[in-house]
Formats: sequence, C-alpha cells, structure tokens
Amino acid sequence: DLGCTIGHNTGAWKDNFPDAEVHAIDVAAPCLRYGHARAQAQGREIHFHQMNAEKTDFPDGSFDVVFSSMFLHEVPRKGIEKVFAEAHRLLRPGGLMLHMELPPNSQLSPYDAFYLDWDSYYNNEPLYKPFRDLRPQDLCQRAGFDPKKYLQFVTPSIGWFGEKVWSEAATSELEVDSDKTGRLTEGLRWYSFGAWK
Repeated sequence: DLGCTIGHNTGAWKDNFPDAEVHAIDVAAPCLRYGHARAQAQGREIHFHQMNAEKTDFPDGSFDVVFSSMFLHEVPRKGIEKVFAEAHRLLRPGGLMLHMELPPNSQLSPYDAFYLDWDSYYNNEPLYKPFRDLRPQDLCQRAGFDPKKYLQFVTPSIGWFGEKVWSEAATSELEVDSDKTGRLTEGLRWYSFGAWK
C-alpha cells in the first residue's frame, strides 16, 4: 500500500487476504508509528516501512499487488511517473497495479470537471487538478505496462449502498463515464484504474 498514512485501507487487504504478507509505506514516520500500533491493536499483521513510493528498498518482483488509495493526487507529476515505474519494477509477472483515485477530467461532464477544478483551487490542493488532467492509460504505458492490460472501473461504496449493491457491482461490468465516474454521481462511487503486468 503506497502512501498508506495510518493504514486505514491497508487493513482491508489483510482482512480479505489473511494469508498474504502485507506491506505499507509512507514518508511520514508519525503516521507509520500510529498505523503500526493501530494494526497491532486490531490483530492485523501488517509491515509498515518509512519509504518514498518513488524509490523503495524492496527487490524487483517483490509483490503480487501494488495499491494506493487517494494518494497520487498528492504527488507532483514527475513523482507520479516515478511511482508508476517503481510499481512496475516491484510487481511479479502477472501482478496488478491498482489505484483508487479522483477521476480524470477527460471522463467527467464539463460541470463535474469544473466543480473538481474549483475544489482543487479553493481547497488548497495544488497537485489535484494537474493529476486529473493526466490520462491514466498514458501513465501506465509510459511505466512499461501493456496498454491492452489496462483496466478501470467504478465501485459503489459498501458503506453507502450496502453489501448487496456492492456484491452485484463486483461481478458486473461497470461503466466509466461522466455520470458514473467518481464521487459526483448518485451516492458514493470510487474510481479505480491500473494495469496487469
């Protein structure tokens, strides 16, 4: 889990894949200390490391999944490209890079794109709009991923819609377009993208 902060999303990976060895990285030592203590209190075995996602200390091909949640829009563009290249290096053949993020401007209606640009400016998020102006497919390809192995989808929030709607969505093709992408549609839906190695 890249940019894990306190490991809030990391824990779900351990819960759903209890036999997996789960690692979480961040540059913020206080978040990692809290995350480690929190995971221990919850009975979750998670390994926390102070590392920069642009260049980690892990060997090539260390992981089956490289994941981030709402992390990339906090990283400068040059850094994002390094994060993708590092994810490609870290993955074993057949591994999956997956990012849950803000939707790209190109896949939103003009009003929704304007709204998120406005939010970026007035919420003091200087890297948020530049990230959303990028094409995720291009980022993956530049990092070495095969364009044919690119994927993207939206997932309804289990907390908002409940487990039944979430389970149905997990087994169906979910469109990504201006009225279904991201958080601006009815309820809460999460945009995700990535690629298989």
